Amino acid sequence: MHFSDHTLQPRVIPDPWFKTPCTIQSLVFRVDKLEGATVDKLCSVLADRINQELTPYLEGRKYLGHEFVVIKDDPDKFLHASSRSSRHNVAKEESALYPVVPTHR
Repeated sequence: MHFSDHTLQPRVIPDPWFKTPCTIQSLVFRVDKLEGATVDKLCSVLADRINQELTPYLEGRKYLGHEFVVIKDDPDKFLHASSRSSRHNVAKEESALYPVVPTHR
């Protein structure tokens, strides 16, 4: 998955403990490549852990030089980043519930 832009947007979700509405900041990316195909989609990131993995790529829009792959079963990492300058096999996105990992192309 390759991102071409990002923004932070407020989002109202149910509080996980009290089930009352609360507002959080959602990191939203515009996706322009998915599994090698050109697309125009949005990817909204709500999980703090995924946000933490993506934060280093926000300053200076460093994500432009990477592709991201969702890691399904890694307990330590949700995302894998690879440089766009090298080509790697890109894992298929199995579910929007799995976090994304940056990978270089």
